[in-house]
Amino acid sequence: MENVSRAEPNKPERNLPAVEDITPGSLDIRQILRIIQRRKWILVTSVLLFALVAAINVSQQTPIYTTSAALILNTRESNVVDVQAVLSGLPADETAVMGEIEIIYSSQLIGRVVDKLRLEHDPEFNGALRTPKWSDGLFSISTYVPNDLLVQMGLRPAPMPAASSQSTAVELQDQIRSGVIAEVQARMTVEPVNYSLVIQVSFKSEDPRKAALIANTIIEQYMVDQLEAKFDAADRASLWLNDRLSELKAEVEASEAAVETYRATLSAGSAQNTDLITQQMSQISSELTIASTQRAEAQARYNQVNNLINSGGTTAAADFIASPMIQSLRQLQADLSQEETQLSIEYGDLHPVMIDIRAKIEDTTRQIDIEVGNVVANLSTELAVARSREAALRQSLDALEQQSSNQSQASVELRQLEREAEASRAVYENFLSRFKETEQQDDLQEADARMISRAEVPGAPSSPNKRRAIMVAVFLGLFAGMAIIYLLEKLDNAYRSPEQIERDLGLATLTMVPFTKQGKQRRDVLRNVLKEPASSLAEAFRSLRNTLFLTNVDTPPKVVLVTSSVPREGKSTTAVLLALATARVGKKVVVVDCDLRRPTLHSTLKIDSGSNLVDYLSHSASLEEVITHDEETGIDVIPSSATSASASDLLSTQTFRNLLEELRERYDMVIVDAAPILAVSDALVIGPNVDSIIYVSRWDHTPRSAVRSGVQSLRDAGLHVSGLVFCLVDLKRHASYGYDDYASHYGRYKEYYES
Repeated sequence: MENVSRAEPNKPERNLPAVEDITPGSLDIRQILRIIQRRKWILVTSVLLFALVAAINVSQQTPIYTTSAALILNTRESNVVDVQAVLSGLPADETAVMGEIEIIYSSQLIGRVVDKLRLEHDPEFNGALRTPKWSDGLFSISTYVPNDLLVQMGLRPAPMPAASSQSTAVELQDQIRSGVIAEVQARMTVEPVNYSLVIQVSFKSEDPRKAALIANTIIEQYMVDQLEAKFDAADRASLWLNDRLSELKAEVEASEAAVETYRATLSAGSAQNTDLITQQMSQISSELTIASTQRAEAQARYNQVNNLINSGGTTAAADFIASPMIQSLRQLQADLSQEETQLSIEYGDLHPVMIDIRAKIEDTTRQIDIEVGNVVANLSTELAVARSREAALRQSLDALEQQSSNQSQASVELRQLEREAEASRAVYENFLSRFKETEQQDDLQEADARMISRAEVPGAPSSPNKRRAIMVAVFLGLFAGMAIIYLLEKLDNAYRSPEQIERDLGLATLTMVPFTKQGKQRRDVLRNVLKEPASSLAEAFRSLRNTLFLTNVDTPPKVVLVTSSVPREGKSTTAVLLALATARVGKKVVVVDCDLRRPTLHSTLKIDSGSNLVDYLSHSASLEEVITHDEETGIDVIPSSATSASASDLLSTQTFRNLLEELRERYDMVIVDAAPILAVSDALVIGPNVDSIIYVSRWDHTPRSAVRSGVQSLRDAGLHVSGLVFCLVDLKRHASYGYDDYASHYGRYKEYYES
């Protein structure tokens, strides 16, 4: 018969993702809900624990009352006179608003509030005066978190300094005052309202009346601080202006005295000579302008004639020069040229007439050149005369200007002294006006802000918010519970579904054997199956039997090996119940106990036989002597006993192989119960002699690495595993995992079974 165990492993028909693999493409809300339902008590416990801690914490907290007052910044000027530099209002921009908020937060302003209300004597703000409560130990956050860390995080104010031998009483008092100021600043909130000029000041306190009093006092002290700042600025401006006025008065007196002294040195005659020189300068300046124009015109004419002579010769210049002599010569030249043209038709070039006419033309041309030269000479002379006149006038004007400068120097110095005296007088009068305005403003000062809403005594505490605290605790509990559930799911290291087996091992799940509560011993389980043949347990093994037969309808496996990874996985029970299910359909079945180190079939079936498999392999008994028939189950059994000899050596002998071949001939099915694969190598020795190998794994118990290692050991030995049997399956728990296989729907069709 063909050895089925040496066939290639069956590839899974589908590759389903594991339920634990939650990816965006495989996210199943139903699976998540089933996981939550299965571990709901973890979630409930987490929520209740967080809610309880929050409730206890809230109940032990001191109620805090919050109230708010509001002020608006006044950006309009209300001064009677304009003193911009000293008493200007606030600009209407965000920067100004934020600056005023920082002033309200400042230690100087809050220190005034502390001093006015004597808050350093209040235990609420001075921790040294506070009496600890009995509940501050167990439920205080400082019990579990260092106080220094709470101070750095801003959750607790800095502790009050303790007295030391080196600290004086004044220094200690200043330190206590600084701590109280910091505590007040930590309890207040200052913020703008809706991007407007309105600033809201909020304060928290254990006493509602105290909260309203402090909030109103902060705004009042802020407005008082503004007024005092303006008064201080006005006083400083008055002192500075007074000192500056004395200096300016002395400067004005000195400037006016210098003007009068210098004016006395000037004479009336000097002033008249200056006017005459000015008149002469004006006249010569006009003549110089005319001379410059004439020189420029002569220069232009001379340059133009020279350019024409250089570019086109005398003829070109003769056309430009408006001279009667040149024009008549040009006309004579034109007439002679015309006559020459007419005579050239009648006479030849060497005719005396032609020679005479050409001589006349050349003579006329020489006369034109002479006249052009005369014109150029005249233009050059005219240009030289114009230049000489211009130079003479310019020299006369320079002399007059030098004389005028010398004569008017005294007048310039006088005007400079007069301007300096006038400027000093203007500065003095301006400062005097500012000084008087500043003195008048002392009685007209008002703050740049006004209170628009006073803080009222709150009727209910603002914290702790019990409802919000409980809701936050519930959400935190839900989050923590979900995190624990997720962690437990990830730490779960056992197989629970056929999909997992198919994905990881490439094995088909032959059946899932349900867990029964009707007895813990193998014998009790066997009796229950015998009494209730229609139970779900019996149906599981009938399904296993049918699956084995259908693997090869023509030649179904006859020798079946049953093994597992580790002991106590239901391997021997599976072997016996599979034999029972096969025997009930009229098949002749024998079970061979090949676990020579820990045999269990004889105790399960209550068999008391003198001979066993070890005796047969040792040639101490015959086959008929070691086969025992169990009347209750109707199956034959070859029990075994523990032996000190090497089990692998006995199972690898030819005697054992001959035994299996003989049993194959006698029985319809031979079931071999082998030792666990990870414990010993007996299954590897038996495997080549069987037709099919069934691998048994305990549901939600055996580590995945153990199952994977056992199956891989068989495959490395060249053996084919027909499939895996899940034992001790808790059907209700399995259904809660939501694997959606046939075992998950047990509750829907359990009426088909007796139990």
